[in-house]
Amino acid sequence: MAQRTFELDLLGGVTASQISGDGATGFNQFGIQLGGLLTLSIGENADIVSGIVWNQKGARTQPSMQNVVTYHLRANYIEIPMLFRYNYKKYFMEIGPTVNVLAGVRERTSFEAIKDRPFRPLELAGIGSLGYQINEKLIVASQFQNSLIPVRPHLNDFTIPPGNIIIADWHSRLYELGQYYTSISLHLRYRLK
Repeated sequence: MAQRTFELDLLGGVTASQISGDGATGFNQFGIQLGGLLTLSIGENADIVSGIVWNQKGARTQPSMQNVVTYHLRANYIEIPMLFRYNYKKYFMEIGPTVNVLAGVRERTSFEAIKDRPFRPLELAGIGSLGYQINEKLIVASQFQNSLIPVRPHLNDFTIPPGNIIIADWHSRLYELGQYYTSISLHLRYRLK
């Protein structure tokens, strides 16, 4: 029987995010990502990874000639991922779900705070990561995360025009259910053991 080994990583990095249905495009809201991950080896090239991570998501628009009203959304989440990792030499790939608990949110335009559009207290999201082990202690990884269920309903009835080759009708119907976060992050992991 193979011996199970545990490893503990401290994680720190930056996140760039957006939320669907806000009328803005691009990953314009930056935040921090801090936490700890526990890795359990389950095979020669396979691990299970879980932990607790503080992650800041949101959306932002900047004033421009076309848009004088700014919008700023910052949401803080405590994330509990459950990931499967496949290792190949010094590279790895992780995939799996995460349950994210809303710890706080601040939303405003250039004129006023927005307080009448609450978010759901829990977010279920999917994660995909690619990483590289620099040495025995240091790992660098990039991560993609997207909500699997809406984090809140749209402000008004929201419809997307009929699908095309790239965005099919099922995708349009999915986004009509509400708003979803999409985020990308780059972080370092420092291995304690």
